[in-house]
Amino acid sequence: MRARPFTKSVLTSLSTLLYFILFTSVLWGQSAFDGKRVLIVLKDSSRLQPTKLVIESNGGHVVHIYPPRILQAHLTEKSKLALNLSEIITLIAEEPIRPGTLKDMSMAEEMGVSNWNNLLITTVKSHEVAIKRNPDEIPRRPTNAAVNNYTAMLNSKNLNTSDYLIGSVSVGIIIVESSGTADHKTEKWTSSDIEHITEQIYGGMEWWSQAGGYRANLSWTYDIKRCTTRYEPITRRRDESPIWVKDCMNQLGYTEGEDYERTRAYSDFLRKQYKTDWSFVIFVVPARNDEDGYFANKSGVAWAYVGGPYMVIPNKCNGWGYNQIWKVIAHETGHIFNAMDEYENKGTQHTASILDMAGMQNSDMQIRDACMMKSNDLFLCDHTRAQIGWIDLDHNGIFDSDCRHISSVYHHEKMVTETKLPMTPKLMFYESFAGQNEWYEDHNNYMKHGVYVMYDSVYGSSSWLNKDYYDFTASVKTLWIQGSATSGYGLMVRVKTATDGYIFFINKHRQYAFGKYVNSNWKYLAPWSFSEAINTEGDNILTAQCIGNRFTLYINDQRISEVTDDTFIYGNVGLAVLPEVQIAFDNLTILKP
Repeated sequence: MRARPFTKSVLTSLSTLLYFILFTSVLWGQSAFDGKRVLIVLKDSSRLQPTKLVIESNGGHVVHIYPPRILQAHLTEKSKLALNLSEIITLIAEEPIRPGTLKDMSMAEEMGVSNWNNLLITTVKSHEVAIKRNPDEIPRRPTNAAVNNYTAMLNSKNLNTSDYLIGSVSVGIIIVESSGTADHKTEKWTSSDIEHITEQIYGGMEWWSQAGGYRANLSWTYDIKRCTTRYEPITRRRDESPIWVKDCMNQLGYTEGEDYERTRAYSDFLRKQYKTDWSFVIFVVPARNDEDGYFANKSGVAWAYVGGPYMVIPNKCNGWGYNQIWKVIAHETGHIFNAMDEYENKGTQHTASILDMAGMQNSDMQIRDACMMKSNDLFLCDHTRAQIGWIDLDHNGIFDSDCRHISSVYHHEKMVTETKLPMTPKLMFYESFAGQNEWYEDHNNYMKHGVYVMYDSVYGSSSWLNKDYYDFTASVKTLWIQGSATSGYGLMVRVKTATDGYIFFINKHRQYAFGKYVNSNWKYLAPWSFSEAINTEGDNILTAQCIGNRFTLYINDQRISEVTDDTFIYGNVGLAVLPEVQIAFDNLTILKP
């Protein structure tokens, strides 16, 4: 089951009835998490973990942690009250932080304040770019001999630090600069460049948080270090990076093994220090003065080891632009958590993962779907989702790869206490949205607290069951959450394809409509009309009785219209929203008439 956007021609037909809101919010504008986004400053460094526990046990979610005292979180009223009662905080900020407000900040805390202020002035946008990523930028892999030795080390020391992209992650940021000892020094970090690259790292991690939403439950803790190396990294080839990586690791006290062994040991230290589920390291390299942003001989722009432990990113990525580096960082983070490239004209590479369980592995197949791992598109294809562990084969609401049971928080009290409707001769289908089942989920379309939330800012979204019904009565409970009051939402019946079927719409202006689209051409069978049966607040229950060529429409058990049409005599049942409106659906029921 996939969320399908409405076609352009359908939207054109409906456009005279819609007031489109200019969508200029940042990447995180539509969140899958409850609560208001805030910045939290603690009284002392010992309160990080207790604060995270208080917030998340009261319905909030911590997205970013900047040790030792700053968190960025979605704070519900309940979690805000609990924090205030705990007396462990200094400040809960909903506005930008003025310079000088906080004293004696660590580098991570400075990053946190900068990220927060930049978030509120929308510096990182979610618009697309047309440039394709260099197809030669494949992720690095150790030699076979190194893999054998390294595997033995992993088995003995249990140092896997980035198996699945679920839960809390420590991110070690190492700001690398040349001392000019071995190579001519050409680059120098400035405070504004450091602020910018940490903002871009934040943007990449934020995208993953929103893509994973409530079920992946991602939280990022940042640790920032500066190091010097004898070499000038950007003037060296990519395959020479181990020499300066080792220099940096030596300064941090990791002197044994190859570059990835030393870095993984450091990564594991961060995981234990911050008590996170996973960890990895980002080496950021200055390249402002470099002509093209490539490493020597055009040997690379950015790269990462598949499965960790680190990535390399310069602050000038050729072709992507100064403010698009966050997309490259998001792409490389996919590699860290075992996702493989899907470039055009290049056989898709797969790694051993839960992908095999999903029956998707095909190393000779070119994946055609848009994906972050293909062209840095702001979308995840099914193959990538499987590789990073975001797949639920048994439809129990928990990712199958979740060995730490992190996504079990997806279960709400309703999922445990709800009594399913008894199967009667009339009941053909019932959906409580307590588990994933057949419905598509991403950062805009997701199940939470026993409802299915749908949203799309541009085209609208629709999703339906993979089963045909002939004569039936379908009903669903709807709740308007936010957005345009004139955008329609509702129930789809006798859906054939993405361009064929009937839709029963209502909107918050107490209007309803019924129509069909055939080969993407929309036609009203009942034009938009006012109805007092529609509640402006709270729930509305839509019901469509479909018998032969007759459609009888009800809103909150009040009959409002009857339509005849014989274009489609059977099809699927589904849900739909037009652009710029967010709706929660519950209790989808299909009965024999």
